[in-house]
Amino acid sequence: MTTDEPRRIEVKNEDKTIAAAEVTRLEGPEAAARTSLLPTTGPTPPGVRASLVDAVMDQPEVQASPRLEATVPLGDTESLARLRERTEETGTRSAGATILFDGTVPPPPPEPVAPPEPLAPPEPLSPPDPLAPPEPLAPPEPVLPPEPVIPPEPVIPPGLVIPPGLVLPPGPAGPPDPVAPAEPMAPSDPAVRPSGQA
Repeated sequence: MTTDEPRRIEVKNEDKTIAAAEVTRLEGPEAAARTSLLPTTGPTPPGVRASLVDAVMDQPEVQASPRLEATVPLGDTESLARLRERTEETGTRSAGATILFDGTVPPPPPEPVAPPEPLAPPEPLSPPDPLAPPEPLAPPEPVLPPEPVIPPEPVIPPGLVIPPGLVLPPGPAGPPDPVAPAEPMAPSDPAVRPSGQA
């Protein structure tokens, strides 16, 4: 028994149906999905029957089933080839003007994993604080020049008249001051005699 009414799938070209199929699903969790690929009248462009099989395989009823049973018109080699590409462990047998196809539906491909978010770039390092310039050195104290040596005054002989504007060269140092003689000692008093003398 089927669970729902058959779902009709059509491939159209300019609002004209050029290929069609019906899809149903049997009852039970392990039940197979069934599809009937309907025959077409007239020539069919290449690739149309393969597109019809792709539309059948992408239906939720087929993706939720472990197996697929398909009825294919005799001579529809394009549909059979596409069914074998989309299923596994396939088998076929003839039944009058049709071919009965049976295959295992592969699990759907895993959803693509979203790439990890890019890491935020590290914050730029702040430049180090500039070093304070060293304090300027105090200028050295100026060296004072030595005091000039004052030449001794020239010795002018007594009675010599120097005309105005004449500059005399410095004379030699004068002789040292004479040492004053020591005062003579006063004579002793003759009345005073040392003790013990008559």
